[in-house]
Amino acid sequence: MNIHPIFVHFPIALLTFYCLLEFLRFRKILSNKIFFYIKLFLLVFGTFSIFLALQTGNMAKKTISGASTHLVNVHSNFAVATAFIFCILALSYVIEWFNIDFPSQTFAIVQKFHLWKIWRVLSIIAKLIIKSKIVIFLALIGLIVITITGALGASIVYGPGFDPIIMFIYKLFVI
Repeated sequence: MNIHPIFVHFPIALLTFYCLLEFLRFRKILSNKIFFYIKLFLLVFGTFSIFLALQTGNMAKKTISGASTHLVNVHSNFAVATAFIFCILALSYVIEWFNIDFPSQTFAIVQKFHLWKIWRVLSIIAKLIIKSKIVIFLALIGLIVITITGALGASIVYGPGFDPIIMFIYKLFVI
């Protein structure tokens, strides 16, 4: 039984919504803390669900043979790229969350395991990503890659001629 289609829609929905929120760069929204936590939630659960989709995709990959193997491999590569991009974003948000909400506990744990220099570097990188235009760039690239992944997945299920956008992406990356 192929359960991959059940799991692929969670990362698509959660991470697309995250990207749309990331593109809203109004001062009032950026100054409101609740949007940080909403984006954190969407990123963490969306990224976690990517790994469920990757696992079920690998299980489904074993059942496919023939001419569509190349298409499945391209789809799989884009899925891994999607996971990589959103992992960077999710880790940045989690590090920033620890620094904002649990500074003394984080400091105590980091000190206990002698990881202060590593944590400081990770915190600087996370803050650089989140507080600059890098976050918008990564969200845009992530949205593009997840769209390509979804279109290639749709071409596996429905065929490349199902939709003009799917056909365009299919011709761009598979043929």
